[in-house]
Amino acid sequence: LYFYFIISVLLFFKIKSAFAPLIAIIIPAAISLIDMHWSPFFSLITSPILLEFAFGYILAFLYIKRPYYFGRYNLIAIPACAALILVAMQGVDSGWYRNFARMTIDYSESIHFNRLFAWGLPSLFVCIIFLSFENRIKNSNILSTMSLNLGDMTYALYLAQIPIIKFLIVFGVPTSGLGRFIFIFSPLLASILIFRFIEAPTLKRTNFILQ
Repeated sequence: LYFYFIISVLLFFKIKSAFAPLIAIIIPAAISLIDMHWSPFFSLITSPILLEFAFGYILAFLYIKRPYYFGRYNLIAIPACAALILVAMQGVDSGWYRNFARMTIDYSESIHFNRLFAWGLPSLFVCIIFLSFENRIKNSNILSTMSLNLGDMTYALYLAQIPIIKFLIVFGVPTSGLGRFIFIFSPLLASILIFRFIEAPTLKRTNFILQ
């Protein structure tokens, strides 16, 4: 919510500086790395997870300004991404409010990594890889259609995944075997339905009213 608040303020005041959102995100998140117990509210707006938004912002800025950098290093990015994801999958998410939103991935009782590095870096590589193949995706009708549909459903997926997963856990759906596919595809199906029957009609009516 803090990230969206910052972006809304910048849009409202028409602040176009490329560094303003980075400063607003990185400084509070860096403060949270200090080994102290913050209040729940202050911890929420200074969570290190905000640095993942900074990753995305920097990546978008570079892609707009220097698009020719992308695609040069796929032979390195793809195996590096796969290796980082495999390593991250070996850990266990410690949860949102362990040490007040200082999210970590636990690999053993003595080995812990900040979520920013355990999952943030692999996610960054995934985005770099997809951006490097953007022209090929645009030139393929099937891939471009799939990409557009995926982009349409991502916000609904972002909002719906946790409630749906909690619902499945409460009703005893197993996390192994066939249950894994249920956990993966249920949020995807729900996000498609939410976009098709709720988000898209709402956007259409809102745009009509604003016009």
